[in-house]
Amino acid sequence: MKIMVGIDLHSNNALCGLMDENGRRLIHKQLPCDLAAILQMLKPYQKRIATIAVESTYNWYWLVDGLQDHGYHVVLANPDPFSFSFSVKMYSMGDPFSSFMIQ
Repeated sequence: MKIMVGIDLHSNNALCGLMDENGRRLIHKQLPCDLAAILQMLKPYQKRIATIAVESTYNWYWLVDGLQDHGYHVVLANPDPFSFSFSVKMYSMGDPFSSFMIQ
């Protein structure tokens, strides 16, 4: 079963969520902004991960480059288009699973 990953990247932490094809949340974890820590969290699921969506406004490059260097398919999810809607913004704040809504 394929797994989707959402990472809500902040300046000092990364909120990570893994979800299977049925929408079941497998992991919801806050990690430091450290590629090794994020890769360690992903490693048990690596063969099943279809895509990693990274939601970030400015500091994403190191994470996207590092994940791609390790063979992951990564897409950027820009939170800015949702700023017009207070309810959507409030829903997505701090929730890495909101990255799955951006397609």
